[in-house]
Amino acid sequence: MTTEEITDPDDLCDIAEQHHQAGRLADAEALYQNILQIDPGHPGALYFLGGIAYGDGRYEFAFELVNQLIFDEPNDAEALHLLGLIAAKLEKNPLAVELIQKALALQPAFLQAHYSLGDIWRAQGQLHEAAVSFQRALTLNPQFAEAHCSLGNVFGIQGKLAEAAASYRKAILIKSDLDLAHSNLGQVLQAQGKLDEAIVSYRNALSLSPHSVERRSNLAAALLKHGQLDEAIICLEQAILLNPDSASLYNNLGGALVTQGNLSKAEACYRRVLTLQPDNSGHLLNCASVLILQGQLQEAIDNIQHALTLEPNNVAAYSTYLLALHYLPNYSREKLFADHMQFGERFETPLKTNWPIHAKVGGIQRRLKVGFVSGDLYTHPVGFFLEGVLNNIDRQAIDITLYPYSTKSDALTERLRASELTWTPLTELSDADAAQRISADGIDILVDLSGHASNNRLLIFARKPAPVQVTWLGYWATTGLRAIDYILCDKPSVPVDEVDFYVEKPWYLPHTRLCFTPPTDNIAVGALPATSAGCITFGCFNKLIKITDPVVALWAEILHGVKNSRLFLKSRSLGNVEMQQSVFARFGAHGITADRLILGSHSARAEYFAEYHRVDIALDPFPFTGGTTSIEGLWMGVPLITMRGDRMIAHQGESILHNMGLQDWIATDDAAYVAQAIARAKDLTSLVELRGQLRSRLLASPLCDAPKFARDLEHAFKNMWKEYCMSS
Repeated sequence: MTTEEITDPDDLCDIAEQHHQAGRLADAEALYQNILQIDPGHPGALYFLGGIAYGDGRYEFAFELVNQLIFDEPNDAEALHLLGLIAAKLEKNPLAVELIQKALALQPAFLQAHYSLGDIWRAQGQLHEAAVSFQRALTLNPQFAEAHCSLGNVFGIQGKLAEAAASYRKAILIKSDLDLAHSNLGQVLQAQGKLDEAIVSYRNALSLSPHSVERRSNLAAALLKHGQLDEAIICLEQAILLNPDSASLYNNLGGALVTQGNLSKAEACYRRVLTLQPDNSGHLLNCASVLILQGQLQEAIDNIQHALTLEPNNVAAYSTYLLALHYLPNYSREKLFADHMQFGERFETPLKTNWPIHAKVGGIQRRLKVGFVSGDLYTHPVGFFLEGVLNNIDRQAIDITLYPYSTKSDALTERLRASELTWTPLTELSDADAAQRISADGIDILVDLSGHASNNRLLIFARKPAPVQVTWLGYWATTGLRAIDYILCDKPSVPVDEVDFYVEKPWYLPHTRLCFTPPTDNIAVGALPATSAGCITFGCFNKLIKITDPVVALWAEILHGVKNSRLFLKSRSLGNVEMQQSVFARFGAHGITADRLILGSHSARAEYFAEYHRVDIALDPFPFTGGTTSIEGLWMGVPLITMRGDRMIAHQGESILHNMGLQDWIATDDAAYVAQAIARAKDLTSLVELRGQLRSRLLASPLCDAPKFARDLEHAFKNMWKEYCMSS
C-alpha cells in the first residue's frame, strides 16, 4: 500500500517518523503537513514538524506549531521543553524559563530539560542558576559530558579557572572526542598562563575539527603568545584558506608578520583587510603602523586621518596621528603645536568641569607622594632612562608609586618591582577608574612618561587626579593638555624662543632631561674600524622611518665627498628584502651604489652593541633625531654628528652632545653637516683618540650621573610643590 492510499493519521505519522529518523526530512515534513490537513491538532505531527522547523531555523513557524500542541496538551513535558527551546531562540527568555520549569515540574528527572535550562540561564547571565541546573543534570547522569563542559563554561565566566579546567577534563575523560571541551580547556589553561598545556589542548581540538577556523585561530593566538611565530603564521595561513574572506584572520596574520619582520607581506594582509572592511578604523590604524615602519609616511597619515573621520573621538588614533607628524621633514612647529592643541580641545575640554578640587594639606616641606604612569617599564628606552634615577631617589623625601599599564614584563621590570617602590598596575582599569585610584592614593605629583607615544594613558591626566602633573621622558612635544602643569626639559631641548610651543610650563633641569642607565652588557669599545678597513664607515641605527628623503640626499652627498666610504644602516625593518631593495633604490637615485651600503636588521642586544665595532662616525637623522641609539653609540666609542633643530625632538642630539662637551659636533645647517662629516672622516688620528675617550666621558657626564640627576629631580618636584602651595 502506498502512502497516498493510507488515510489514518497515526499510520502516516509512523511512516513520517521513519523518514525523520533516517534523515529524510523533506519527505517527513511533507507527510506531517498531510497529517495536519487531515487532523489539524494531531500531537505527533505538530511536535515533530515543530522539531524540524526548529532545527532549520524557522523559529516563528516552529513556535506556532508547538504552541498549538501545548494548547491541547498542557501537561506534555516534552512539548513544553521544545517550546522553551524555541522561545529562547526567539529571545523570549523569561517565557523559555517558564516553559522549561513547567516541564521539570511535570518530570523532575527530565535530564535534557535541566541541561537546556542551564543554557538559557547562562545566556541571561544568571550564572548561579545555570550552574545549579547543570549540576542537577549531572546528578541524574554523571557521565553527561556536555553538561560537564557547559558547567566548565559557567566557571570560566565566573573566573573560577581551576574549577573550569576540572570540569573540562571530566568531560574529556568521558567523551574524548568532544572538541569543544578540548578547545575551552585550552582557553582556561592559557588564561592561567599554562601556555604549553594550552597549546596541547588546542591541538587536540583541532585534530577533532580540522576544518574549524576558530580552532586554528585559537591555536595560532597561543603559538604567538608562546613565541612560536613561524608555526603561528602557518596556522593563520591555513585558517585563511578555509575562510578567505575573514578580515580578522588577515588582521591577525598581518600582526604576526610585523613581529616576524616581514613587512611587505604584512602590508599585503592589511590591504586585504581594508578591501574587506574599508571603513574600520582599527584596521586603518594597523595598516598605517606597518606603512610607518616602511617609511611610507604620507599614506600612513592619510589612513590615520581616515580613521579619525570614522571615529573622531578615538584618542589612540589621534595620538598616533600626532606621533607620525614628527617624522615629516617639512612640517612646521606652528602647525604641530596647533594639532596638539586640538587634541586638548577635543578630549580634555569635556572633562574639565569634573576636575576635583585638591586640598593643600601638609605644608611645603612634607614628604611628597610622586606617581609615575608608564606602559614602558621593561626593556625599553623609558625603562633604560628611568631605572637608575629611581634607584637614587631619596625615599625619605619622596614616596614613589609606579603605575604600570602594560602586561609586558622582563628582567628590568622585575628589578623595578624588587626596588621596594609601590607598584600599582592600572592595566585592568579604565581611565576614569585609574584617575580615581590615583586620587584615592593621595598622589601629590603625577608624572606622565609617555606623552602621545603608543599606548599612552593621557586621558587619566586629562581628569586631573593629582594637584601637580608633569610630562617627561617618553615624548618630545607638548601634550596639548592644560591639566599637565609642567614639561621637564633642559635648555638645549627647549630654548627660550620655543617656550610658546608648549601648553605646559617648561621646567628646566640644570643639565639634562635624560639620565642614561649604562648597559650591563660587558662589550669593550673596539678599535677604529677605518684603521683596518682602509675606509670610513658612517652609521645610523635608528628606525628607518627617520631616514627621510632629505636625509638620504644629505648622506649621499657625504658619501660622495668621502672616497670609498660606506654607510651602515641597522633597523628592524631592514630584515625585509623589499625594504632593503627600497633603500638601495633611494640611495641609487643619488648615485650611491649598493656596494657602499651595509644593511643590518634586528639582533640580540649584545650583538647590537658589537655592531658599533664596524662604525667610525654616527650620523644623526633629522628632524627626528636619535635618543637612546645616540647615547648607546657614544657608549661604544662612536662620535655623533647632529643637526641643530627647531623643536624638542630635533634638539635631542644637541642636548646629548652639550652634556658630553662635544658642541663642535653640532652642525648649524645642511652645508655644515656635510662639511663636518667630510672633515671628521679625514682626521683618523682625532677619531682614534676620541674613540678611546667617549665611554669614560659619557660615564662622567650628567647623562650617566644618576645620583646627581635624582637630586635635580627631587629639587624640581619640591619646587613645583612649593609653587602649587603658594598659588592662589
